[in-house]
Amino acid sequence: MYDEALLEPLSAYKDIYKDAINDEAEKYFDELAEKAETDITSNRETIALLKKKLEEKKVIEKKVSKAKAKKGFFIFLIVLFFIAAAVLIVLGVTKVIWLWLGILIGVILVLGAIALIVYVAKSLNKDIKKVEEELKKKNLEIAEQEEIARLQMARLNAMYDWTMPGTIIE
Repeated sequence: MYDEALLEPLSAYKDIYKDAINDEAEKYFDELAEKAETDITSNRETIALLKKKLEEKKVIEKKVSKAKAKKGFFIFLIVLFFIAAAVLIVLGVTKVIWLWLGILIGVILVLGAIALIVYVAKSLNKDIKKVEEELKKKNLEIAEQEEIARLQMARLNAMYDWTMPGTIIE
């Protein structure tokens, strides 16, 4: 009689070999971790902390993005104010609208643009630098955590080789 594993390899894998391979792989890696003297619990804690810091980094990146978008919007408004002021002054000089009205609104728009320039230069740029510094610090913290995780797993990683899949499946 023929071996059922040869006739129905997929069902044989699902019914027989899948759990056996998983159990053998788990046993093999547990032994390897023990041989390498790897503190798995400590590494899990390090990875959890790293994931938390990566989430915090995403929040800070959003703050940077919002602040830069706000700066871009204000620069757009500044340019728009200057263009509108120039157009209104020209319309006043060419007598399309009253001269005094064109000059008055033009001056108000120029003053508004200057106020926005001062706001962007003094306040918004400081806010952006502050958030970028926060992001820089968070990146350093993440790099430190990644290095700790690498060091925790270095001996175990050094023990991996290309023959492992064959050894596990045997």
